[in-house]
Amino acid sequence: MNTIVLTNSNAGTKQNNKLCLRLTTPMRLENCVVCVTDISLYYSWPNIKTTYRNNTFKYKRTADNKEFDVIIPDGSYQIKDINNYLHHVMKHNGDKEDDKGKYPIEIYANNIYQRVTAVTKDKYILELPIEGLGQVLGFTKGTQPGDKYVSIGPDNEQNGDEIPQIERVESVSLHCNLVNNRYVLENSLIYSFTPNLEFGLLLNERPNLAQWRHARNNADIYEIEVWFTDQDNNPLDIQDPKIRVELQIKDAKL
Repeated sequence: MNTIVLTNSNAGTKQNNKLCLRLTTPMRLENCVVCVTDISLYYSWPNIKTTYRNNTFKYKRTADNKEFDVIIPDGSYQIKDINNYLHHVMKHNGDKEDDKGKYPIEIYANNIYQRVTAVTKDKYILELPIEGLGQVLGFTKGTQPGDKYVSIGPDNEQNGDEIPQIERVESVSLHCNLVNNRYVLENSLIYSFTPNLEFGLLLNERPNLAQWRHARNNADIYEIEVWFTDQDNNPLDIQDPKIRVELQIKDAKL
């Protein structure tokens, strides 16, 4: 049995979601299996980002007919974080809290209905883009067919139409060029898991039982590659590329 460890120091690439270890001597694979024994990486991929086109919305103040854009910085946000950032922008624009500590617009997770609820006070309108943050928060239907925004207010309370999809990444998939996984469409898939910690923390995944995968047969390997994707096979947008992956290879007969 051979153990191979890939880290940024010995297998770094220009792609944050990928490691590539170049071998000085080619490795011959004949009737072998391979598995993952350890994965370490930081939970650092965002769910709100300019390139995702889900980081903007706006609100209107009807008292003076002014409209304000809210542009959320790239990052990982919960619903309460989006609400807090909205209040930060509103305070800057002169829209302050009332005597009860409430802002004219509130966005919160409604656990009873399993929806996001938006509340607006008199003279304020919240506008969420349907193809963008509105979809993330579950607001997907405008008043009229073809509407680009869901408009809420003034002096209104509205629940989202669907359960919010605040996280883009539901599960993390690890792929390896040594693998020939015969039972899935993406035959390079070696392991997948769901993050169980919060953004910014170190994820350490150690399978309790070895999940052996068939390796490519009768192949000369000059480099070993591993890469991370989301559940839809999109490259995982890792911001902190401190990664460690440990593999084991053995003869299938052992």
